[in-house]
Amino acid sequence: AVAVYPLLIFFSGMLLSEILFALCLVLAAFPLAAWWKRGGAGTALFAGLVLGIATLARPTAPAWAALLVLSAVVLRIRPWPRLGRETLALMLGGALIVLPWTARNAISLGEFVPLTTGGGCALYDGNNPYVVENPEMHGAAWSLRGVEPYASEFRGLSEIEIDRLSLRHALEFWRDHPGLLPSMALWKQARFWRASAQAGRTGWWVAPDSGAARIARLFDPLLLSYGLALPFFLVGLFLALRRPREGAFVLPVIILSQALLATLYWGSLRFRVPVEPFILLLAAHGMVTLWRALRRRRVA
Repeated sequence: AVAVYPLLIFFSGMLLSEILFALCLVLAAFPLAAWWKRGGAGTALFAGLVLGIATLARPTAPAWAALLVLSAVVLRIRPWPRLGRETLALMLGGALIVLPWTARNAISLGEFVPLTTGGGCALYDGNNPYVVENPEMHGAAWSLRGVEPYASEFRGLSEIEIDRLSLRHALEFWRDHPGLLPSMALWKQARFWRASAQAGRTGWWVAPDSGAARIARLFDPLLLSYGLALPFFLVGLFLALRRPREGAFVLPVIILSQALLATLYWGSLRFRVPVEPFILLLAAHGMVTLWRALRRRRVA
């Protein structure tokens, strides 16, 4: 299903960090699932190393790694002293990969930047007046750094100063418009989970008058793939959540963390792509489970 999935095929032709990040997440899911189910400091260390690589591909990896550890603590999957040692091993593995990059940042930028200077900019892109005032941009992202009167405020600033100013503006926007936050969260989630290839100003990737465009307008490729898989994904999600001590539980945690990050930043198919393989895996699990249940009923 993953190999022939239209959305992943489409995005694999783009030069985006999400493509490498998706691969890293899939590779990290194997040791993470093994660590979740059986434990072991060595397994946790190896999972941390792969997570460190994923972090260099996309700096959102630590957020869902933290959510996974928090879930392990809340569910008490192992006694605390053992879980504590494994958590330290997981963190050590990630640090061994990330710290050289942090040192590089300190040398190149002259300041302590753990991962990237783009966090504040990304937050401001999804939380600003433009994306609220324009209905076609609800839940999406738009950079104001190149649009007046905002552009003049950023002109001449360094990379770090631009990121810090963007972060301040995003936090001020949240503070000044608390009543908009629930609506903005819903807009972002609607775009993140949508079953349509088009939303707002996304536009077509083929010529509007081409045969491919005419076919796509009649048969949305995302609706015919993700839309059909979505009900089975919900079944697979329920089955994975029902048995929290099994390794498959890490998949809903990874998917949920990415959805929560979309609530903070913005919703898009690009943001969903890294967890799409896990959505399909859970959908396949749900489909097979329903098929087996149907066969048992027929035999009975």
